[in-house]
Amino acid sequence: MIFKEEIVLGIYSWLHMTPVSILVRNITSDGGSFAIVRLTVDSRGVQMGPKAQGQLLCSFSFNVDETYVADTEEGPRIMKAEMMNAVMQIVPDYIELTDRQTHAIREEVSVFDRVCAMRLTGGHGSSKSLWENDILPRMKSHSQLQ
Repeated sequence: MIFKEEIVLGIYSWLHMTPVSILVRNITSDGGSFAIVRLTVDSRGVQMGPKAQGQLLCSFSFNVDETYVADTEEGPRIMKAEMMNAVMQIVPDYIELTDRQTHAIREEVSVFDRVCAMRLTGGHGSSKSLWENDILPRMKSHSQLQ
C-alpha cells in the first residue's frame, strides 16, 4: 500500500520533468472544451494516456478554454497547474500497488532529485522543495475544502 502523499509527490515529479508537448500528445478530448487525462503506474513509472498500461492512479478532465485563452507562455503553465490541482483532488488516500509499481513511483522522485541536482529543472531544487512549495499548500487548501 502507498499513501496519497507519496503518490502525489511521484506524479508531481513526473509532471515537472515531462515536456508539455508529450503531455498534450497524451491528453484526449471529449470533442468539446474538456481535456481528459488518465494517469497510471507500471514497473517503468508514471504513464499517461488513454491506453496507458498499469494500475490506474487517477483520471480527470479540465476545461482547455482557459489554457487556450492564455498566451503561449502562460498556456503550458496553466495546463500543468490544472493537472496538479486535479491530481491533488482525485488521488485517493491510499492505493494497493505491487512492489514494482511502488518502487516506480518512488523512482520518479529520485529521478526528479537527480535532475534538480544537475540544475535542469526550473523553479525547484529538490523533491523537498516541490513538496513544501507546491504539494503541501495544495493539500492544506484541499483539506480545508472538505
